[in-house]
Amino acid sequence: ALPGAPKGLGAALVRRMYQLLASGSADVRACAIASLALVADDAAVAAEGAVAGGMLYALGALLPADGDDADCTPLPQRLRVPCAALVGRLLRHPARGERATALCSAWLPAALVETLRDGSASVADALVASIETPELVWSRKLAAVTGARLRTACREQAAQQAA
Repeated sequence: ALPGAPKGLGAALVRRMYQLLASGSADVRACAIASLALVADDAAVAAEGAVAGGMLYALGALLPADGDDADCTPLPQRLRVPCAALVGRLLRHPARGERATALCSAWLPAALVETLRDGSASVADALVASIETPELVWSRKLAAVTGARLRTACREQAAQQAA
């Protein structure tokens, strides 16, 4: 963590910051991304991302919406790279990175997960592009369907965590 960053963040606060990635105004989302990025090395942030599903909110924010996903407000373009960078940091976390990778791998093709882990700025665009290689077949439609499923899982998860 950076000098001056709070230590020992509470799980409920961290969980709420992840939830803000999925909804809210662009300014609220920007604040959540910046706050999480500031403390991404904190154990509570990594644990909420990998174990409690915070990573799902970040992935759901990165993936595009289709016409059937009326509840989704697309993540503004200016926030896509910082959000992807946050996901990459969580995937590389020394204690929770493997669990975060497993969580991402349940939703995304392995090649995209590896690109996210590498921290390439181009991954934000790759998540919404059509890509066909021997290792990867990915399209905007597939990204939108996956995004809608992720956001549904996030809503269900938020309801369970609130109960």
